[in-house]
Amino acid sequence: MITFKFVLECLYLMLPAYFANMTPVFVKGYKFLDIPLDANKHFRGKPILGRNKTWRGLIFAVIAAGFVALFQFFIYPAIPDFGLIYYSDFRIVLVIALLSGFGDIFGDAIESFFKRQLNIQPGKAWIPFDQIDFVVGAVALMLIVFNPGWEALIIILVISPILHLIINFIGYKLKIRKNAI
Repeated sequence: MITFKFVLECLYLMLPAYFANMTPVFVKGYKFLDIPLDANKHFRGKPILGRNKTWRGLIFAVIAAGFVALFQFFIYPAIPDFGLIYYSDFRIVLVIALLSGFGDIFGDAIESFFKRQLNIQPGKAWIPFDQIDFVVGAVALMLIVFNPGWEALIIILVISPILHLIINFIGYKLKIRKNAI
């Protein structure tokens, strides 16, 4: 039976990936590692990923996921009956967080590759792929070490895009993002 608590536990599991997904926007001002992941290479005459997918974004996203894992580890004693994984074992929490943080950016990069090949400009909306790419990447790599079950996967894949739209809208209203989608 799917309960509200279970839904919250699914979202809590994805918290490192959610923060990883937001991090590149907040570190754009730092020029450190502002190097494109694709090294400005082209495929069929088009950028592979584009200039917006940088080593800075990847590294800071994975670091952010790690910090969220650290937070989850430290607050576990206050909520011991909450969660889909054993948050008391920092190694498990950290590995899942780092895989999902890296997977988050990896999924976004794959989607970016297809956007460039289809001549969709950077920053231009590509619904529903912009909302689901990071989740699919995060979950795919997380599944290497942990399978939360099909119910959790469905909840994550349905709710995450909705949360993504809400967060983007808030970022747009706060003038952190250029578009609301």
